[in-house]
Amino acid sequence: MEKFFKFMTFSLFAALIVFASCGGDDDDDNDDGPGTNPAAEVAAQLSGTTWGIDGSPTLESVQVEGWEGFQVTFTGDENGGSFTTSGSADQAVWASSGDWTFTDNTATKALRNDGVTVDITPGDTSLRLEFTIAAGRTNGIVGKWSFTFSR
Repeated sequence: MEKFFKFMTFSLFAALIVFASCGGDDDDDNDDGPGTNPAAEVAAQLSGTTWGIDGSPTLESVQVEGWEGFQVTFTGDENGGSFTTSGSADQAVWASSGDWTFTDNTATKALRNDGVTVDITPGDTSLRLEFTIAAGRTNGIVGKWSFTFSR
């Protein structure tokens, strides 16, 4: 009987050690696998393709003509990159080239080197970019712009 109690005590002690070592993931190891870096994912979606405008952009929800054939090409990664455009109807709205960086790791906003913050909504084959041109710039371009592109 004494052996049985010693065996049970040892088994209980061993079980406590095993359960105590089973804890939740402390998430310090950064091994969450693929798909956990939104900035890298969005940068990969943006880069390596030329995005052509779908229809006309809008300024304060009103269509703006003259942007037919407008295209933008992004290069870079989660740390930022550059862009080039062709067919821009107004260089104050979209310059022919520039740099960009994400404002944070969610990759929902990017900051262009001209100080404009761009809201980014990527899709598999579409891209929506929205930004506001602040007062003090050229008349006729101040307000919220919205561009929709496709690959």
